[in-house]
Formats: sequence, structure tokens, C-alpha cells
Amino acid sequence: MWEAGWEVEAVVLKDDEGYVYGSPSDVEYDVTIKDGAVMIVEITASLRRSDIQVLVRKRELFERLRNTKVGLHYVVTPFISDRYPEKVKEMARARGLIVVYPTPER
Repeated sequence: MWEAGWEVEAVVLKDDEGYVYGSPSDVEYDVTIKDGAVMIVEITASLRRSDIQVLVRKRELFERLRNTKVGLHYVVTPFISDRYPEKVKEMARARGLIVVYPTPER
């Protein structure tokens, strides 16, 4: 437990039905909890449009297997692999993902 009161947990859940990746697999999460509020933090080298649905399914699986609601779902990335990164960020936002991405210096 950190002094700030956040509890951090690395979680691996078994996806027997293949809901997230299309075949049975282990699904890894970094979860923080404070005052009962659950937040998932994904850190990835790059984000593509095709990643968005996988991330949403990860959250849905977590909520179902843990019988809890995820309050915030962050995706931290230094690079959005798309011609239109702002559109990818908007697609993610519309599906409940908060993308943390450095803005280009002008």
C-alpha cells in the first residue's frame, strides 16, 4: 500500500471461453483500488484502432469475473499507430477508455 492510499494489484484472470483474444488464455491487468473504487491501467508501446475492442473486452471480462464495476480504464501510450491519432483517441473515449498520450510539441 502506498502512502497515498492506493492499493496496486497485478491480476491474471483465466478467460476460458476466449472472450478477449478469441481463444482461451490468461488475461493480465494492473489494477488500482482506492476507497473501493477500481481503476485499470494499461501501459502499451503503441495503440491501434484494433486494440480498442480488445481493451474493452478485457474490462468487461474483469467486471464479470470479479463481480465489480471498473470506474476508470486508462491506456498509457507514447505512440498511436494511426494516420489520425485524434480519431483513435475519440473512438477509445466513446468506449470508456481514457488515453494518456503525449501531445506533440509545436
